[in-house]
Amino acid sequence: MTTLQINTILSLGILLFAGTIWLLLIKVEKKPAVSKAEVLLQDLSQLWIKNGEVNIADLAPLWRDERVPETIEEVSIEFQNARIQEFYNKHIRPLRHASQQQAVCRDLLSLLDTEGQCPSVVNVSRDIEASWDSNTYTLLGQTNLIDHSLNVAEQVVRLLQESETGYLMPDTIIAALSHDLGKLPSIRGHLYSLGEHPLAAGRILVGLQSFKQLPLKEEILQAVKFHHKQPQELLGKTLKRADQLARQQEIE
Repeated sequence: MTTLQINTILSLGILLFAGTIWLLLIKVEKKPAVSKAEVLLQDLSQLWIKNGEVNIADLAPLWRDERVPETIEEVSIEFQNARIQEFYNKHIRPLRHASQQQAVCRDLLSLLDTEGQCPSVVNVSRDIEASWDSNTYTLLGQTNLIDHSLNVAEQVVRLLQESETGYLMPDTIIAALSHDLGKLPSIRGHLYSLGEHPLAAGRILVGLQSFKQLPLKEEILQAVKFHHKQPQELLGKTLKRADQLARQQEIE
């Protein structure tokens, strides 16, 4: 094949390629334009609603993380004892984030309001409190169960605030208000006669319907049971220390 023939073939190939490109460009230019139609939100909404209206407030949660706060109904309650009412308003009423514990505290304060005028000491020889000397026993006997229970609860609040462990506040207040309920006149029975008023207090807690719903009910029961012994958990240790501080306060 001569050089002339080769050049001729190459020229024809180039012309064929160029012609193909030209035809493709013509087809693209002749392609009909796509029209864009505007659709109103109100019209589009007909696809998923029946009444033709869209409330933007209902759609907002789909793209917004903001949560609507849960409405908690506040329980109004009045106690006969002025100090109980004051304690409730100051320390229990604000526990709206802990409504279960709040309900238990109301039940416990109601028990104290009804029967808590009794002495805060036990007159049974087998009880640990009987080991106190006569002067101490006499002094502490002047503090009734209402005042002692509230003294312990207030010490609990102070201790937990100082140690920045306020997350335990609701449950430890329950332990404080209930730790000596075994001394109530209507509760005194076999356990009381054995000098086991903490165990009797535990039975009262277990009998409360509101208490049965608490996540930390076992820890609270252990704290009450061992508040005169050697508790292992922070809740129990706090209760024991608060009880000691309250007794020192009552002696002074």
